[in-house]
Amino acid sequence: MPAVRSSPGERAGPHEEARPLVRADRPSPPPPPPPQAESQQSSVHTGSLPRESVRDVIKSLGPRVKECFEKAAPRYPGPQKVTVAFTLQGQGVSGFIEDEEIVDSSIPDPWFQACFLEVLHSATFSAPKGGTVRITYPFAYQPNRDGGP
Repeated sequence: MPAVRSSPGERAGPHEEARPLVRADRPSPPPPPPPQAESQQSSVHTGSLPRESVRDVIKSLGPRVKECFEKAAPRYPGPQKVTVAFTLQGQGVSGFIEDEEIVDSSIPDPWFQACFLEVLHSATFSAPKGGTVRITYPFAYQPNRDGGP
């Protein structure tokens, strides 16, 4: 009588009993290590900066940010959103941006993203008190529906 396969994990030949495909005497390999977070995401930010201060600086960038959106509008019509993240590092009374990145964008155009980051990098913030601050800021663009400026 030929051997019968008892389960997909076992095999049997015509003259042998069913046996597992995996040998039990070998230990299974250890799981891979978890992915390492990037240093800018894992660093500790201990400073503080008033939200109003950040909002005022971002608001002052409005016309230049709008230009970036408008240059991309013929290729990407309709409402658009971009979220940026950056670290503010204090130097004297001013803060400077480092580790800036676009973390989410409805416009996957590298020229648009470069324009956006260039505008952001031109901003002058107050120095954070007590260290660095990581900021994530969303921007939204709604084109004019009447075609006017």
